[in-house]
Formats: sequence, C-alpha cells, structure tokens
Amino acid sequence: MFKALGNWFRNIFFSMKAGEKMMNIENTNNSSISITQTISKNKLADDLLKEKITQDVEKLRYSMYKIDEKANDYKVNLDGTAVKKNKPKIVNGKYKFNILNKKLTASIVDELNRLDEYDNEKFTMEIQTEYITRFKIEKYISSVDVNIDDSKNIKKTSLHFSTIPNVYDGNSMPFINELKKLKDLPLDNEYAVSRNEIASSMLTLSFVCLKVDEEYDFTNYSFLNPKLVDVKEVDTEIILTFEWEEYMRKTLNLIEKYYSEEREKQYQNNEAKETSKNLRAILRVVKCSVCGKVCQMDGNEAKIFDNGQVICNDCLKKQENNN
Repeated sequence: MFKALGNWFRNIFFSMKAGEKMMNIENTNNSSISITQTISKNKLADDLLKEKITQDVEKLRYSMYKIDEKANDYKVNLDGTAVKKNKPKIVNGKYKFNILNKKLTASIVDELNRLDEYDNEKFTMEIQTEYITRFKIEKYISSVDVNIDDSKNIKKTSLHFSTIPNVYDGNSMPFINELKKLKDLPLDNEYAVSRNEIASSMLTLSFVCLKVDEEYDFTNYSFLNPKLVDVKEVDTEIILTFEWEEYMRKTLNLIEKYYSEEREKQYQNNEAKETSKNLRAILRVVKCSVCGKVCQMDGNEAKIFDNGQVICNDCLKKQENNN
C-alpha cells in the first residue's frame, strides 16, 4: 500500500511533465498566493518577486496556463504511464457533469482573523438562504450533479449527501435525520415543503468549476430560485434534486486573457527551450503573502504552511500579538 501511495505522489509530477512535453517548454511552478522557487540572480526572477509585468513575465504566465491546460488532458496511472483522457466535447446550451464539494482555505491572515467567528468555513458550493438556518447545508454536500439543456428548458441540480455521520461533527447526525424526513414529505404540498428548512430555505446555489472534465476551468455557475422535485436514498447517500427558475454561466478563459503572441509563435515553430547559462549563487527565496517581504528560507525568515501559503516571522509575530 505504501509503495502504491508513493507512486501516486510521484505521478502527480509526471502528469505535469506530460503537458510540458507537449508544449516543448521548460517547466516552472507558479502560485497565486506566493512565489516560492529556487532561482539564480536573473532579471526574470527579480521581476517575479517585485511583481513587475514584463515581456518575460507575460511569456512565463502564458506558458503556465498552456502547460496546465495540456496536463489536464492526461491521467497518470500508478506505474507512471500517462494516458490521454477521452474528454467529452462541450456543447453550448448542454452541460452535464458532476462536481465535488470541498472545503476551501482562505489566506493565513484571514483564517487567523476569523478564529472567533462562528461557522466560518467555506466550501466549493456557496448557498444563500432566505433566513438563518439551523444547518449550513453546503457543509454536508459531497457532490453535485448538473444537468442543463436549454433546448428542453432543463435546469436541474442533484445534491448528494452522505448518510454516514461525521463523529467529529455534533450536527452531522441531526442533519442526516432531517434529510431522511424528506423521503416522506409530499413535494406537491407547498405548505409541507415550506415547513422544512432544507427543502425551502435555499435561494441560490453558486460554484466555480475546477478540474471538471466536462467543463472549462474557472467557469462560474449560479442557480436562482429552486424547487425540490425529487428525494431518493441510494446506498449510503440521500440525493435531493432541484429544478431552478434561472441559471447563469460565465467562463473565464485565462489563456485568452493572458495571451502572449510571441510565446505562441515559439510553440508553433517548435523553438528550443530557453535556459539560463549563468546559474550561480542559487538561493531559495519566498515572498510573504501578507507584507510582500522577500525572505531566504535558509535563514528561517518565514514559514511555509501546509496549504502552500507563506508568512514571514515579523507578520506572524504581529498577528500573534494582535490575537
């Protein structure tokens, strides 16, 4: 088992390598929160740390999105072999996919500032309710099926909930019990439905797609005014299906937004990789996500947290004193 897990972690990097090979460029890691990389003292690294938008930075940014797009076309087996996915073609007006609901992590400072706030967790699914509810519904969603067909006026989502209680959550079992009550609820009786907050409290459902094979990354969905039309229990799940009056879909294409004509020409001409010939004085540096200070990791001037975010010692001490 441990050997299989080790292979799985290594294969994550092989997947990115498959996309890189397709683009014939040098692999570079990028983070929206901080810049953490082993660099030589060169202009590109300095521009990145100072957040300067230069031509080289634009080319690198475009390369990163192109590599990521190509990498998404492959899945990697435990033995390290990369296999191209049979991704379905996206047809305008017809969208059908499943998206997982995951807990989201904000910046380090935001998380520290919200320690005393009640129920401050955020998830892939964002739900607005008509009134304050007993349960935070999005907390218990495991995944959502989306079924949209504009030609047939179909706008449905099926919310999946596990019937296995979370022993670390005191509200988990009470929520499951409320879910099970929905199985006996007469859905054609408006008064009966209005008496159940899970069935009637939702106003909107929103989420952003990421790593969904049947949809573009960073596609935003918002659904308005739901009606519960079906409740069923399958194995260890309860599935609630809602019909919606309206929905909105907005796609953010980062490759188009940050297009680099010069870099694209290099791809089309299969030009050689650009490599630095003056590798010297290699330093491991990080940039604080709070104040922007550049720190050397060799000097233990900052801390990198499990979620990849960086905070320097000065900012960490200030935050601890404030709390």
